[in-house]
Amino acid sequence: MRQRVGDVLDWFGNILLWLFFGIRTSLFRIHKLAFGKPVPGRTSSSFHKVLLVGDSAAEGYGEAPALLFRSRGLVGRLDVLTRACPRIRQKWQFLDAADHTVSTMKLRKNTLWKAIQQDEDYSDAEVVILYFGDRSSQLEAANSPDAYVREIEAVALELLELEKKVCICMVPTGGVSCSETLAKLRVANRGLVDMAARICSEMKCSGLKVGPDPDGGRLRGKELFTLDDIHFCAKGYDIFAIELLRE
Repeated sequence: MRQRVGDVLDWFGNILLWLFFGIRTSLFRIHKLAFGKPVPGRTSSSFHKVLLVGDSAAEGYGEAPALLFRSRGLVGRLDVLTRACPRIRQKWQFLDAADHTVSTMKLRKNTLWKAIQQDEDYSDAEVVILYFGDRSSQLEAANSPDAYVREIEAVALELLELEKKVCICMVPTGGVSCSETLAKLRVANRGLVDMAARICSEMKCSGLKVGPDPDGGRLRGKELFTLDDIHFCAKGYDIFAIELLRE
C-alpha cells in the first residue's frame, strides 16, 4: 500500500514538473515571437552589430518565468550594459540569432547557419558570440570533447574567413553536480582555450577570444541556475553578461 501511494505521489510530482516547464517554455516562445528581434541597422564606422548564436541557453530560456515582467535575456543585458558604460561612445546593437532547436554539432547543417552568412540583417555583424550550453550541447561536449572542439573550431574558422571577430563561450559547468560529467566538460573547455590560442598563433590574428571561465568564482553556485541546473536564472544571466563584456 505504501509503495502504491509513493508511486502515485511520484507520478503526480512528475506531472506537475512537466506542466511547470511546459508553461514556462510556452511563455518564452510567445515572448520571443512578439519581441525577440529588434529592427537592425546597417553597420558603419560609428554603428556596430554583435550577433549572438547558440541554443536555448543563449536564448535566455532560464529567465522564462519572469519574461512577462522583465524581458532582457542575454542580448538585452549586453545592450543595457554597453549603453550604461561611459567609455563606449559608439553605438552597438546586439542581435539574437539563438535557436533552441540547434546544438553545437548541428549548427552548420541548420538553416540558421546560412542565414548568419547571407541574411542582410545578420551578415554584416562584425562580432559573433557563440554560446552553446543546454543539455544537448553539454552531452555533446561530455560524450566526445575532441569532436566538440573540432566542430567549434570549424565554425570559428568559417566566421574568421568572413572577417568576423569571434567570441567562443565555454560550456557552463556551475550547475553540474555529476563529477564524471563535470570532468569531461572541463576537458572540452580546456580544449576550446587551447584551440583558440593555436588559431591566433597560426593565423597571427587577435579576432578569436574565449569567453568567461565557467569555473570562475562568480559563475559557480546553484543559485545562479534554474531548477534544471543547466540554464542560468535571471541572477545568473546578470553576472554572465557582465563577465562576457569584460572579455
